[in-house]
Amino acid sequence: MGTKSLTALPVLLALSAPLAAAQWYIQPGQVGRTLIALATVGALTLIYRAVPVRATDDATRQRACRDIQTGLFFATLIVDGALGAKLAAAFGLLHDVEFSQRATMVLLGAFIATTGNAIPKTLTPLASLRCDPARVPAFHRLAGWTWTLAGVGLMVAWLTLPASVAGPAAVILVTASAAIIATGILVLRRSRRPRTAEV
Repeated sequence: MGTKSLTALPVLLALSAPLAAAQWYIQPGQVGRTLIALATVGALTLIYRAVPVRATDDATRQRACRDIQTGLFFATLIVDGALGAKLAAAFGLLHDVEFSQRATMVLLGAFIATTGNAIPKTLTPLASLRCDPARVPAFHRLAGWTWTLAGVGLMVAWLTLPASVAGPAAVILVTASAAIIATGILVLRRSRRPRTAEV
């Protein structure tokens, strides 16, 4: 993936909120879908902020960082595309919105699951914080599994449930997953390295 595309990622993330606000303004009855988009974008932004931007000497970590940033880029494209499609449908420019929405959310879930698989390999900058280094690997595993299961759950919800149920379920799932990861980060930041005994 090119550097220009990665540079465009924060722009796409910033664009998602106005698109969601425009959808809510045009279709105020679809608050659940707007919350899905905002919760998903919030979670993607959280992962984006946790992934190191600067290159490191570790080639494996560089590759993992690029993989996550690529996944975030395409996931954000999917979210923005879905929001744009809903706005187009509101103006009568697009038909069969439910199929488009289901396909978009399933693809988004696949990207989230793939991104979650790479999270434990890239969050190593947290180890440099003033925290207990023994807790860092445990948090990496927690974040990776939580995000992977969130993506799988999102796919299953939109493949099996009615749209009226899949929407709220997705909001709860993504929001809860982001809250778990955020709580883990706060707990890790508050932990302290064990002091070595003075000789």
